Amino acid sequence: MSGQEETGGASPEQKVAWLFKNTGHEVSQVVGLEPGTVDHFATVRAGLVHPRTYWKVWGTCPTNLDEALQPLEQERQARQADRALGVIMRGGLPADYKTNLEGRPTNAITLRRLALELSGIADEVRNFTRQYEESGKHKLYVSRRGRTQDGSLVDPVQEIESWVRAGTQRPLIITGPEGVGKDTVIRHAIYRMGVAFREDIETTTPLIWMRYRNPVGTESLHQGWAVSVRRESSPVDMPLPPRELIISNKTGDLPEEMRNAIRIELLPLELLEVESWFREGLPLEDAEQFSAAHGRVAAFRKLVAIPAGLTLLRGAVHSQTGRAHGPLPEWVARVVASYANRAVRSFDHDTLSTLEHAALRQFALNQGLSWDEKLSYEDNKTLRYLNWLTTKQARNRYGLGAEEQHFGNTLIRDYFVARRIASEVRAGRPEILTRYQFPQEYVLLFLAIIAPEVAARATADRSAELRATVENEVERRLQLTLSHMLKRSAGAIRSHLKTLKKRISSEEADALQYELTRIEQELTFQSELAEQTRLLHEVPEMVTEALAIEELIEPIIRQQKEGHPSVQCDLQLPSGLRVRASRNGLREVLSCLLENAFQATAYAEELSAPRVTVKAERVGDTVRIDILDNGPGIAAKDRERIFEPYVTTKKGGEGKPMGTGMGLAIARRYAQHMGGRVGLDPDRPETCFYVQLVAWKD
Repeated sequence: MSGQEETGGASPEQKVAWLFKNTGHEVSQVVGLEPGTVDHFATVRAGLVHPRTYWKVWGTCPTNLDEALQPLEQERQARQADRALGVIMRGGLPADYKTNLEGRPTNAITLRRLALELSGIADEVRNFTRQYEESGKHKLYVSRRGRTQDGSLVDPVQEIESWVRAGTQRPLIITGPEGVGKDTVIRHAIYRMGVAFREDIETTTPLIWMRYRNPVGTESLHQGWAVSVRRESSPVDMPLPPRELIISNKTGDLPEEMRNAIRIELLPLELLEVESWFREGLPLEDAEQFSAAHGRVAAFRKLVAIPAGLTLLRGAVHSQTGRAHGPLPEWVARVVASYANRAVRSFDHDTLSTLEHAALRQFALNQGLSWDEKLSYEDNKTLRYLNWLTTKQARNRYGLGAEEQHFGNTLIRDYFVARRIASEVRAGRPEILTRYQFPQEYVLLFLAIIAPEVAARATADRSAELRATVENEVERRLQLTLSHMLKRSAGAIRSHLKTLKKRISSEEADALQYELTRIEQELTFQSELAEQTRLLHEVPEMVTEALAIEELIEPIIRQQKEGHPSVQCDLQLPSGLRVRASRNGLREVLSCLLENAFQATAYAEELSAPRVTVKAERVGDTVRIDILDNGPGIAAKDRERIFEPYVTTKKGGEGKPMGTGMGLAIARRYAQHMGGRVGLDPDRPETCFYVQLVAWKD
């Protein structure tokens, strides 16, 4: 009965038999109990139990249906069938009669109703309607506006209902840009028609999503007993029915094959419409809390601006009614957690794990959670409901600033980050709390909702981290203040010393030569100490670039050789070796290490051939620079301490320089800021300080 060969010339019995055969039934004909008659049966093939249906054809509904059903019931019993059906081929049933397939063994049924039941369409409509109501979405739907081809503004759901009921043989197309909420409108229209179908199944034509169906389902669509909904972009491997509801992202002219269609363009929601709808039904205090969050929390405002997720979000907002509010961020966190939980309810464990890892990656990059190539299309589509992808449209329509457009939604990201933290800590891997800058405000708030015990632990860790941060900052500011005061004091003393030298006689100057020289040396030391203290605690901005090692080291070597001409320097630098570093930062690191090496050899006693060697080599994706000297070396007890501030092995005296104890500390801190490392290699026969940096890649 496919609309072509099966219907042409087929008897009523053949048409009914075709329905049963193509929906998993074994159809049989048996010699009837009355002479010269044939009985028709249909038996379910699958399953342990095989219900048997005895059926007969009625051309139209009998005038007295009750009288016709009584002998049909007797015939069923005589034939030991599980149920009996009188199939009405033309026309309908009396208004006061309701087919009850679950409650009565014998029923009258129209051919249309039988096809919808056997094909599964009727159950599909019932299940969708029931689930839609159980989710509460029917109460949360916000009315949209659509524009018809003549420019009139209409309610698209009402227009879809009218089109279905009218039986118009022209397709209806719902158009509009992606993210405007077309799916939400279609689902609500399917629900509305489902309710009508449930109340009056005999005269209501249901709406259903287009998908592969058994031949009876396809025939039902071609007969107009149901209307299919499909996306224009979805592939179709079955003949298309004459009337269908099509969802299209096109906003311009329609293709030639669709010019005959009725078109409704779905319009974006206005901001005031959304706010009014969210506040509807909320107590005054809750409505004011929503308005505050919408006005002050940019990421929350982005969620409100996503039409596809409005129903879920409104449900989450209303779930907080009657609860104590507390600070605004706590209210926002509770709403978003409820919203996200509802949205990912159908996600399996692997998908949720992938989302959590994506959130961690984007958290580390300071990005919001957005489309992830590791997720399937359907999971990404659900994630799109959670996220902010229609940036340009929302910025224009909802007045979002340019600074809000780059990242995905940080609230959703932080929610999944909190889930990952909870999973890792519960699995015995608490190191995640120190691997990233955890927890930020909303991460901690989500943790308090998802896993209170983990939140308590994170808070304790964060308190210790904050205490250490405060202590370090106090120390840094104190050292910078002392550096400034020391430098100013040394400058003032040097000025007074210069004046004193002018006022005393040459004989007095000669007599005080040693004392005056020592004062000069101490002032120089104080100035150097003040400057190096500043360098240690006031790290300059590190602008990363490609730096050639040879070009940077050679000027520093020349400067050191001018001050220490007795030291032989051997450079072993491969040509073209480059690192990823800051020019000023690396120059300071190398200057500190080379000055140490030159001084260690130049002032070493009993060293006839002082020598400094500088080597560099590529090691994987890094570059290591070794600075070796043949000086007296570093005592084992001092090797761990020499990188601490104010620790020095250069005590001065007899023309030797006195160290400030800051050079190696500065070198290590600057290297760390560039993503590198400075250390002492104890395995070399000579003193060897090294710098490791990331190699530059074009």
